[in-house]
Amino acid sequence: MMGSFEKLYADLVMADSSVCVVYMTWVRLGPLRHHYAGVERFFPDGSREILRASGSPSTWIADRSDRGTSLCFPTRSGLFRLDMGTCQRPWRPTGQPAAPGVDWWVETPRGDTVVSWPGDGQRTLEGVGYVDRVRLTRRLKGTRVARLRWGRAHTGDSTFVYSAVDLGPGTDWRRAAFWRTPDATPEEWQHFDLVEESESLLVHADGEAGPVIRLEPLRRLHAGVAWEAAPSPKLGDRLVARLVGGHMTDDRWLSRARTESPSGGSVGWAVHETVSWPPRQP
Repeated sequence: MMGSFEKLYADLVMADSSVCVVYMTWVRLGPLRHHYAGVERFFPDGSREILRASGSPSTWIADRSDRGTSLCFPTRSGLFRLDMGTCQRPWRPTGQPAAPGVDWWVETPRGDTVVSWPGDGQRTLEGVGYVDRVRLTRRLKGTRVARLRWGRAHTGDSTFVYSAVDLGPGTDWRRAAFWRTPDATPEEWQHFDLVEESESLLVHADGEAGPVIRLEPLRRLHAGVAWEAAPSPKLGDRLVARLVGGHMTDDRWLSRARTESPSGGSVGWAVHETVSWPPRQP
Protein backbone atom coordinates (compact mmCIF):
# COMPACT_ATOMS: atom_id res chain seq x y z
CA MET A 1 0.00 0.00 0.00
CA MET A 2 1.49 3.32 -1.03
CA GLY A 3 0.60 5.56 1.90
CA SER A 4 -0.61 4.98 5.43
CA PHE A 5 -3.64 4.29 7.59
CA GLU A 6 -3.89 5.33 11.22
CA LYS A 7 -6.77 4.60 13.55
CA LEU A 8 -7.34 5.88 17.07
CA TYR A 9 -9.72 3.70 19.09
CA ALA A 10 -11.16 4.72 22.46
CA ASP A 11 -13.82 3.16 24.63
CA LEU A 12 -15.35 3.64 28.04
CA VAL A 13 -17.75 1.53 30.08
CA MET A 14 -20.17 3.21 32.48
CA ALA A 15 -21.56 1.89 35.75
CA ASP A 16 -24.88 0.89 34.12
CA SER A 17 -22.95 -1.17 31.48
CA SER A 18 -23.48 1.37 28.71
CA VAL A 19 -20.48 1.47 26.37
CA CYS A 20 -19.09 4.31 24.22
CA VAL A 21 -16.72 3.52 21.35
CA VAL A 22 -14.90 6.30 19.48
CA TYR A 23 -13.03 6.00 16.17
CA MET A 24 -10.80 8.55 14.46
CA THR A 25 -9.01 7.55 11.24
CA TRP A 26 -6.56 9.19 8.86
CA VAL A 27 -5.90 7.57 5.48
CA ARG A 28 -3.37 8.44 2.77
CA LEU A 29 -3.37 6.30 -0.39
CA GLY A 30 -1.28 7.97 -3.09
CA PRO A 31 -3.10 11.22 -3.87
CA LEU A 32 -6.17 10.14 -1.86
CA ARG A 33 -6.74 11.68 1.58
CA HIS A 34 -9.60 10.40 3.68
CA HIS A 35 -10.56 11.16 7.28
CA TYR A 36 -13.29 9.85 9.53
CA ALA A 37 -14.39 10.31 13.14
CA GLY A 38 -17.46 9.11 14.99
CA VAL A 39 -18.77 7.70 18.24
CA GLU A 40 -21.28 5.01 19.06
CA ARG A 41 -23.07 4.49 22.37
CA PHE A 42 -24.41 1.02 23.20
CA PHE A 43 -27.22 0.91 25.78
CA PRO A 44 -28.02 -1.95 28.19
CA ASP A 45 -31.28 -2.71 26.32
CA GLY A 46 -29.36 -3.37 23.09
CA SER A 47 -30.18 -0.08 21.38
CA ARG A 48 -27.50 2.36 20.23
CA GLU A 49 -26.94 6.00 19.35
CA ILE A 50 -24.49 7.18 16.69
CA LEU A 51 -22.76 10.51 16.14
CA ARG A 52 -20.58 11.23 13.14
CA ALA A 53 -18.01 14.03 12.85
CA SER A 54 -18.88 16.89 10.55
CA GLY A 55 -16.86 19.75 9.16
CA SER A 56 -13.17 19.86 8.37
CA PRO A 57 -10.73 17.42 10.03
CA SER A 58 -8.67 20.50 10.93
CA THR A 59 -11.27 21.13 13.68
CA TRP A 60 -10.68 17.74 15.30
CA ILE A 61 -8.58 17.33 18.43
CA ALA A 62 -6.74 14.10 19.28
CA ASP A 63 -4.24 15.06 21.95
CA ARG A 64 -2.30 12.90 24.39
CA SER A 65 -0.06 14.16 27.19
CA ASP A 66 1.12 12.97 30.60
CA ARG A 67 -2.23 14.15 31.93
CA GLY A 68 -4.23 11.88 29.63
CA THR A 69 -6.10 11.94 26.34
CA SER A 70 -8.52 14.50 24.88
CA LEU A 71 -10.66 13.89 21.81
CA CYS A 72 -12.99 16.44 20.28
CA PHE A 73 -14.89 16.88 17.03
CA PRO A 74 -18.02 18.69 15.83
CA THR A 75 -21.17 16.76 14.92
CA ARG A 76 -24.50 17.87 13.52
CA SER A 77 -25.87 17.71 17.08
CA GLY A 78 -23.07 19.83 18.56
CA LEU A 79 -19.57 19.31 19.89
CA PHE A 80 -18.52 15.84 21.09
CA ARG A 81 -15.70 15.81 23.63
CA LEU A 82 -13.92 13.07 25.57
CA ASP A 83 -11.42 13.78 28.36
CA MET A 84 -9.61 10.81 29.85
CA GLY A 85 -7.17 11.10 32.70
CA THR A 86 -4.26 8.70 32.87
CA CYS A 87 -3.32 6.54 35.84
CA GLN A 88 -1.26 3.85 34.09
CA ARG A 89 1.74 4.01 31.82
CA PRO A 90 1.38 3.54 28.05
CA TRP A 91 2.64 0.34 26.46
CA ARG A 92 4.17 -0.51 23.11
CA PRO A 93 4.77 -4.25 22.53
CA THR A 94 8.41 -5.24 22.25
CA GLY A 95 10.03 -7.28 19.51
CA GLN A 96 8.87 -7.70 15.93
CA PRO A 97 5.41 -6.43 14.92
CA ALA A 98 2.62 -8.85 14.20
CA ALA A 99 3.17 -8.42 10.44
CA PRO A 100 5.26 -6.16 8.20
CA GLY A 101 3.79 -2.69 8.04
CA VAL A 102 1.56 -3.18 11.10
CA ASP A 103 2.12 -1.19 14.31
CA TRP A 104 -0.18 -1.26 17.37
CA TRP A 105 0.27 0.28 20.80
CA VAL A 106 -1.72 1.30 23.89
CA GLU A 107 -1.74 5.04 24.51
CA THR A 108 -3.89 5.16 27.64
CA PRO A 109 -4.45 1.77 29.31
CA ARG A 110 -6.92 3.17 31.83
CA GLY A 111 -8.35 6.50 32.85
CA ASP A 112 -11.37 8.06 34.51
CA THR A 113 -13.28 9.50 31.59
CA VAL A 114 -15.82 12.28 31.11
CA VAL A 115 -17.75 12.60 27.85
CA SER A 116 -19.78 15.58 26.76
CA TRP A 117 -22.49 14.11 24.52
CA PRO A 118 -24.16 16.77 22.34
CA GLY A 119 -27.82 17.11 21.51
CA ASP A 120 -30.97 18.23 23.26
CA GLY A 121 -30.12 18.68 26.93
CA GLN A 122 -26.43 17.93 26.40
CA ARG A 123 -25.43 15.03 28.63
CA THR A 124 -22.32 14.24 30.62
CA LEU A 125 -21.26 10.60 30.70
CA GLU A 126 -18.69 9.15 33.09
CA GLY A 127 -16.85 5.84 33.05
CA VAL A 128 -13.48 4.11 32.88
CA GLY A 129 -11.79 4.29 29.50
CA TYR A 130 -9.02 2.97 27.27
CA VAL A 131 -7.21 4.25 24.13
CA ASP A 132 -5.02 2.53 21.55
CA ARG A 133 -3.75 3.19 18.03
CA VAL A 134 -3.03 1.18 14.91
CA ARG A 135 -0.76 2.37 12.10
CA LEU A 136 -0.51 0.52 8.76
CA THR A 137 1.84 1.14 5.89
CA ARG A 138 0.44 -1.71 3.81
CA ARG A 139 -2.99 -3.18 3.25
CA LEU A 140 -4.03 -5.79 5.80
CA LYS A 141 -5.35 -8.02 3.03
CA GLY A 142 -1.78 -8.12 1.72
CA THR A 143 -0.43 -9.58 4.99
CA ARG A 144 -0.76 -13.13 6.33
CA VAL A 145 -3.17 -12.08 9.08
CA ALA A 146 -6.12 -14.49 9.25
CA ARG A 147 -7.64 -13.64 12.62
CA LEU A 148 -7.17 -11.07 15.39
CA ARG A 149 -8.35 -11.52 18.96
CA TRP A 150 -8.08 -8.47 21.21
CA GLY A 151 -9.37 -7.45 24.60
CA ARG A 152 -8.92 -5.09 27.50
CA ALA A 153 -10.13 -5.61 31.07
CA HIS A 154 -10.27 -3.20 34.00
CA THR A 155 -10.64 -5.08 37.29
CA GLY A 156 -10.12 -3.40 40.64
CA ASP A 157 -6.97 -1.27 40.26
CA SER A 158 -5.46 -3.53 37.61
CA THR A 159 -5.64 -3.49 33.82
CA PHE A 160 -5.04 -6.31 31.37
CA VAL A 161 -4.71 -5.96 27.58
CA TYR A 162 -4.07 -8.76 25.11
CA SER A 163 -3.70 -9.15 21.36
CA ALA A 164 -3.40 -12.47 19.53
CA VAL A 165 -2.85 -12.48 15.76
CA ASP A 166 -3.16 -15.74 13.80
CA LEU A 167 -0.82 -15.72 10.80
CA GLY A 168 -1.59 -19.14 9.37
CA PRO A 169 -1.46 -22.78 10.48
CA GLY A 170 0.78 -23.09 13.54
CA THR A 171 1.96 -19.48 13.40
CA ASP A 172 0.81 -16.62 15.58
CA TRP A 173 1.90 -13.42 17.33
CA ARG A 174 0.84 -12.78 20.90
CA ARG A 175 1.39 -9.95 23.34
CA ALA A 176 -0.28 -9.13 26.64
CA ALA A 177 0.37 -6.48 29.27
CA PHE A 178 -0.71 -6.44 32.91
CA TRP A 179 -0.69 -3.34 35.12
CA ARG A 180 -1.08 -4.64 38.67
CA THR A 181 -1.60 -1.19 40.21
CA PRO A 182 -2.24 2.30 38.81
CA ASP A 183 1.41 3.37 39.00
CA ALA A 184 2.99 0.02 38.06
CA THR A 185 5.19 -0.60 35.06
CA PRO A 186 3.32 -2.94 32.71
CA GLU A 187 4.41 -6.58 32.75
CA GLU A 188 4.56 -8.04 29.24
CA TRP A 189 3.80 -11.60 28.20
CA GLN A 190 4.60 -12.97 24.76
CA HIS A 191 2.91 -16.28 25.44
CA PHE A 192 -0.56 -16.88 26.82
CA ASP A 193 -3.50 -19.21 26.26
CA LEU A 194 -7.00 -18.30 25.15
CA VAL A 195 -9.26 -21.05 26.45
CA GLU A 196 -13.03 -21.37 25.98
CA GLU A 197 -14.59 -22.85 29.11
CA SER A 198 -18.36 -23.29 29.22
CA GLU A 199 -19.65 -19.80 28.34
CA SER A 200 -16.47 -18.02 29.45
CA LEU A 201 -13.20 -17.11 27.77
CA LEU A 202 -10.08 -17.54 29.88
CA VAL A 203 -6.95 -15.57 29.14
CA HIS A 204 -4.14 -17.40 30.96
CA ALA A 205 -0.93 -15.39 31.00
CA ASP A 206 2.52 -16.94 30.81
CA GLY A 207 4.12 -18.19 34.02
CA GLU A 208 2.77 -19.19 37.40
CA ALA A 209 2.83 -15.59 38.62
CA GLY A 210 0.68 -14.42 35.73
CA PRO A 211 -3.01 -13.63 36.13
CA VAL A 212 -5.93 -15.55 34.72
CA ILE A 213 -8.60 -13.26 33.28
CA ARG A 214 -12.04 -14.84 33.04
CA LEU A 215 -14.35 -13.07 30.59
CA GLU A 216 -18.03 -13.82 31.13
CA PRO A 217 -20.06 -12.46 28.17
CA LEU A 218 -22.79 -10.02 29.13
CA ARG A 219 -23.86 -8.43 25.84
CA ARG A 220 -22.82 -8.66 22.20
CA LEU A 221 -22.09 -5.20 20.83
CA HIS A 222 -21.58 -6.11 17.20
CA ALA A 223 -21.39 -9.10 14.87
CA GLY A 224 -20.89 -8.87 11.12
CA VAL A 225 -18.83 -6.92 8.59
CA ALA A 226 -16.13 -5.10 10.56
CA TRP A 227 -16.57 -1.62 9.09
CA GLU A 228 -20.21 -1.71 10.19
CA ALA A 229 -18.96 -1.79 13.79
CA ALA A 230 -17.86 1.82 13.37
CA PRO A 231 -20.51 4.53 12.98
CA SER A 232 -19.62 4.94 9.33
CA PRO A 233 -22.67 5.02 7.05
CA LYS A 234 -21.19 6.84 4.05
CA LEU A 235 -20.24 4.94 0.91
CA GLY A 236 -16.78 6.58 0.76
CA ASP A 237 -15.93 5.39 4.26
CA ARG A 238 -17.04 1.87 3.41
CA LEU A 239 -14.99 1.76 0.24
CA VAL A 240 -11.83 2.99 2.00
CA ALA A 241 -12.31 0.50 4.85
CA ARG A 242 -12.71 -2.33 2.35
CA LEU A 243 -9.67 -1.17 0.38
CA VAL A 244 -7.43 -1.02 3.46
CA GLY A 245 -8.67 -4.03 5.38
CA GLY A 246 -10.34 -6.31 2.89
CA HIS A 247 -13.45 -8.27 3.86
CA MET A 248 -13.25 -8.36 7.66
CA THR A 249 -15.88 -9.67 10.07
CA ASP A 250 -16.06 -8.54 13.68
CA ASP A 251 -17.57 -10.09 16.81
CA ARG A 252 -17.39 -7.69 19.77
CA TRP A 253 -18.57 -8.22 23.34
CA LEU A 254 -18.97 -6.50 26.67
CA SER A 255 -18.13 -8.99 29.42
CA ARG A 256 -17.75 -9.22 33.13
CA ALA A 257 -14.05 -9.64 33.84
CA ARG A 258 -12.72 -11.57 36.81
CA THR A 259 -9.02 -11.50 37.62
CA GLU A 260 -7.71 -14.58 39.37
CA SER A 261 -4.10 -14.30 40.51
CA PRO A 262 -1.87 -15.46 43.39
CA SER A 263 -2.23 -12.01 44.94
CA GLY A 264 -6.03 -12.13 44.92
CA GLY A 265 -8.95 -11.53 42.58
CA SER A 266 -11.13 -8.64 41.46
CA VAL A 267 -14.12 -7.95 39.20
CA GLY A 268 -14.72 -5.35 36.51
CA TRP A 269 -15.58 -4.83 32.86
CA ALA A 270 -13.97 -6.05 29.65
CA VAL A 271 -14.44 -5.14 26.00
CA HIS A 272 -13.08 -7.78 23.60
CA GLU A 273 -13.47 -8.84 20.01
CA THR A 274 -12.51 -11.28 17.28
CA VAL A 275 -11.79 -9.94 13.79
CA SER A 276 -11.52 -12.52 10.99
CA TRP A 277 -10.66 -12.60 7.32
CA PRO A 278 -12.11 -15.32 5.10
CA PRO A 279 -9.51 -17.75 3.73
CA ARG A 280 -8.09 -16.93 0.34
CA GLN A 281 -9.36 -18.94 -2.59
CA PRO A 282 -6.71 -21.07 -4.37
